Formats: sequence, C-alpha cells, structure tokens
Amino acid sequence: MEVRPDLVVYGRDSQLVSAVEIRNKRGASREWAAQMRWNLLSHEIFRAARFLLLATPDQVYLWKTSEGKPVPALPDFEADGRVLFAPYVRLAGLNPETFGSNAFELIVGNWLSSLILGIEPDTEDTQRWLTASGFLAAVRGGRTEHQLAA
Repeated sequence: MEVRPDLVVYGRDSQLVSAVEIRNKRGASREWAAQMRWNLLSHEIFRAARFLLLATPDQVYLWKTSEGKPVPALPDFEADGRVLFAPYVRLAGLNPETFGSNAFELIVGNWLSSLILGIEPDTEDTQRWLTASGFLAAVRGGRTEHQLAA
C-alpha cells in the first residue's frame, strides 16, 4: 500500500517544499509526533521534501528533513494549532472542539494557501517560527496539491 501525504506544497519554482500530514487528533504529544515522523519518513515522498509538517488541531509540528536514514526526532519547530487555525475555524462557523477530519483538512489547506499568497500570519510568534525555519520563504508564491489515494 502506497502512503501519501495529505497535501504537498511546491515552491514558486515548482520544486517540492513540504509534505503535509493532517491528523484530527487532539492532545498529541511531541513524542507521538516524533514517532509519526519516523513512520512517515519510511516513504520516499516524505523524505524528498525539504520540510515535513504535521498538523493537529492542538499543535503544528515542523521538521527540516535531512538526507539519510530516518531516525526518531522531536520537531524542529512547534506552534499552537488552536491559535493558528482559529480564524479559519471561526470563518467556517465550526465548533473548535468538535469539527471533523474533512473540515480540518480544509482548514489546514486554507492556512497554507494564505501563507503561499503572502497573507501574513496573525501573530508575531507565528511569523517568527515560520521565518526562522525558512518555511515561509520556501512556500511563498507556490501552490498546494491534494494527494489522492491511488
């Protein structure tokens, strides 16, 4: 069975920037995220991307991927998903505690599209980690693509 990311992000040069895994799992720990990353990196498309982004309603985890054998690693960057996604949840009229997986995938996609289009993040903290990681510059002017099951 082929495993694909939920979304991929390409830069303005059409090169793969990020594989994005979206899990509607509340209360996910950093250790759970590290194990998820390790599992995902056993698949080529996840290793080929410059970044791996794992989004949950509570947290967003970001790793800069590296060449070589996948090993368990805690995220390079983390952000509060409740803060990041709140404007999109509000606009959609959803209850932040009970929205479903499909709705969450659309929320994450809209957030990424905003970054790509140059709509600045709402908070200074968000701007800081997106800039420090290089993620914001890498995705600016690019595009997202949903990965459909084969």
